Amino acid sequence: MYKTRQNIQATLIPSEIVLNHNYDHGFPIDYGRAIMQNKILIFRESVEESFGTIENKQLQLNNMDAFILNIILDYLKKNERNLEKREMYISLPQFSSSFPILLTYHLLFNDLAYRIKPNENEFSKFERNDGILLVSHNVDLLQHVWYSSLNDISLREFFPTYIVKGEKFRVFNFNTDAKTSNVIKDDGTLPWIGFYRAHRKKLLDNLEKKPRVIILDLMPLYHRKRANELIRWAKEKAGHVVILLPSNDMNLKYVIQNSSMHYAINQSTAPIFENLLPFTISNLLYPSWGTSHSLKYLQPVGLNFEIREYAKVDKKLIVLLKQYESALNDCKKMNGILPDKYRKIDSLKLHMCNLIIPLSEYEKERRQEKLFNIFDQYTNYKRIPPQDSEEYSLDVNLAHHLYNAFDELYYALYESNYSQRGKLLLDTLQNNHFEKGLILIIDKYEKNSVVSYLSNFIDSKYEVLTYKEFNEMQLKNNYPVYDALFLTTPFPNKYLSGFNFTNSSINLISIFNDTYKYCKQIDSIFNNKRDLNSLLRTFSLNHKINIKEADLSKRALKINISKLGEYVLKEDVQEVVEVTDEINLNIFDDFRLLELLKSNRQYHLKINDLNAMRSKQDRALSTTAQLVELEDIEGNKERLFIPLEDYINVQRVNKNIIETLPISKAKLDDLWIRVNHDQRKDLFQEILNVASSTIIMRWISEGLTIWNEILNSVWKKFHRGQRFKKEIYEVIRKEINLNGGNVSSYYTISNWFKNINLVRDEENLKALIKISNKPEFIDSMRIVLSSISELRSIHIQLGRAISKIINIQSKRLLDYEDMDEWITIGENIVIPTEDISSLINIARVVDINSENRAFIPNELIYQNMSQETANEIIKTFTYKEEKINVEFVT
Repeated sequence: MYKTRQNIQATLIPSEIVLNHNYDHGFPIDYGRAIMQNKILIFRESVEESFGTIENKQLQLNNMDAFILNIILDYLKKNERNLEKREMYISLPQFSSSFPILLTYHLLFNDLAYRIKPNENEFSKFERNDGILLVSHNVDLLQHVWYSSLNDISLREFFPTYIVKGEKFRVFNFNTDAKTSNVIKDDGTLPWIGFYRAHRKKLLDNLEKKPRVIILDLMPLYHRKRANELIRWAKEKAGHVVILLPSNDMNLKYVIQNSSMHYAINQSTAPIFENLLPFTISNLLYPSWGTSHSLKYLQPVGLNFEIREYAKVDKKLIVLLKQYESALNDCKKMNGILPDKYRKIDSLKLHMCNLIIPLSEYEKERRQEKLFNIFDQYTNYKRIPPQDSEEYSLDVNLAHHLYNAFDELYYALYESNYSQRGKLLLDTLQNNHFEKGLILIIDKYEKNSVVSYLSNFIDSKYEVLTYKEFNEMQLKNNYPVYDALFLTTPFPNKYLSGFNFTNSSINLISIFNDTYKYCKQIDSIFNNKRDLNSLLRTFSLNHKINIKEADLSKRALKINISKLGEYVLKEDVQEVVEVTDEINLNIFDDFRLLELLKSNRQYHLKINDLNAMRSKQDRALSTTAQLVELEDIEGNKERLFIPLEDYINVQRVNKNIIETLPISKAKLDDLWIRVNHDQRKDLFQEILNVASSTIIMRWISEGLTIWNEILNSVWKKFHRGQRFKKEIYEVIRKEINLNGGNVSSYYTISNWFKNINLVRDEENLKALIKISNKPEFIDSMRIVLSSISELRSIHIQLGRAISKIINIQSKRLLDYEDMDEWITIGENIVIPTEDISSLINIARVVDINSENRAFIPNELIYQNMSQETANEIIKTFTYKEEKINVEFVT
């Protein structure tokens, strides 16, 4: 039916915000929401319900969304008259990561409603050439715009929609084919919307268009570290600034300059909203750009916290830790500052005391992967020279006490069969029975090791994620249901906005004074008096809504502390002591641990170190490596020894594809494409990590998770202490062929485990499942093969897209102004070109010679060194042809 202006006007009546009490809040009439919830002008989004199935569904707002939107509308109305309060802050649970785009269109629809039905709302109408600038690093917001419509007309056709690039406003279009672009011309009549990702370090000085409102989205992790800078910039560029923050991020508390304009919506302030308005938790999963995904975490039910501690601990461990702390304290300078050298060593102590797997296993695995382990780093840190006379004095007179204390602690932990946290976690899992559990850890490197380690003792029904991954899942509204979660350390403050749980048992692994930290974190989330009282004052001051704290419902949290068994370094331990507060040992510092774990763990090598390395060289901890000289676009050179067994991504001269080749096949003038700051990371995976969240990527992830579980099970079954990996691969190959598969070389098996190539043949996969002791995965063969096939197609398309970027960069013609904004893979996966450009590093091979190979200690690989040092290594560490392709297991 034709929708006339008259019958549309008649329906522009916003639904009332339902309040529990008759508050005279003075909110303006919200005509924008009247459009969003209109039964004639249907506001809808095309949603991928499952892989390949797309449905158009009307977007929905709940009562909480309506209330928050009206608070913001009221602020903008009042701010028209009083520019002293130029910014407002809204803290939301990070499951509401799409709220910035909901708010943007809510304001635009208020303008549209004014044009259809003029009203007296001061902020309804934008002036000519006015618009909204949305500053966000969340690519999914653009996906919402692309797939949404009003009255069956794309949102992009209602309002001029731009991407801000350089200082220019470019028409937003995921499809780079100009012929398919269908956007209205901007004559300044309708308000515009601009998306600015602020990806570069320098913020724009001049904007082609002047925004009336800036919406600053600080929910994505990317911009949180520069929040103050972004807020200052936004206040300079617009008269109205709305800042959206993640709830419970303690590191962002400092950015709130005006507490009377801060609306904190979190677990602590939820009782205010329960008193104020009906707080119905919706079962709505899709589609919602508002708070629907967050409500159940604001009102958690069935939630109990179990703090798990040791009853007693080996007295020797207490003595060693106190001895170490005393020696460390003696190494402080006169001003009380610890020299950087000893601070680094202390970070290693933190690391080895917070492992989940045994220290010995961790150290061997790191060596096996040709990466520095804790002791390697410790050895290198000791070589750091003193920076002044006082540090020299400490080095000569006191440092040896610290080194002795570290050595004693290290070897005591190394010889133990369990780590402290690992043993307590294992006891907790064995003494409790849960259907589905999630284990959170701090070190990503340990992730696969923890899964494998636990499978030696219990059934594999527990998923392992890092705190960062858990946080990122919530930002993408991807939160699987678990009946139990296990925090192996206190929640890192950097990711505390991810402290969102409901209807589950939360088990907290506590070592020494961790219990105090856990209780403090729980209190800051659920009983934050500062946020509660601040919001009560804000409602009273700004809206005349007076609520007394005494009238709010009290939520009683269940926190139990249970003491489980003993931790001993060795079975024949002489004495254990009861764990009490008097021990007062601190072995956890999330900031320093995260700082250590993200470092590249490299050091500057000196020639005089080589002879010592040669005399102590262990064949099992050495590898045959090729010397390669590289030159980047700026002319900087580096020389690296790269293991012959390693594969690299290269683009050949005059070819437009990326090839994955062993280093032995690399040639002069090949372009090596690496991940910035870490050439050993998987290039394609790192790029796909920044892709927009889609059903297909979740579906591929599910298939690859099953594939990795099959591989882990096979490795566990056939790894029986062999010295070389080749021996294990050969055994697996023979077993596959005996069970109906057909694998001709152990290289195929090696590539599966190295993630260079994945299985493609159904019979080989079926045979692999048969020998894995995981017969239940037979039913998952289709999803594994299909997801691997889809991923391979994505890699090919991505390789071509990267090649296009490289052709520009390698010719020194990199100019973001002339590049497409997006790389689109298939129909739904969209990746910002800028992100790829900043993620990859391109270097040309300028020298590679098979004569320049050496059998070197693992700590020398991937280290940038001078030509002199490289030559000395080739002289010092002899190479023989028969040593090629030797891979040690331990």
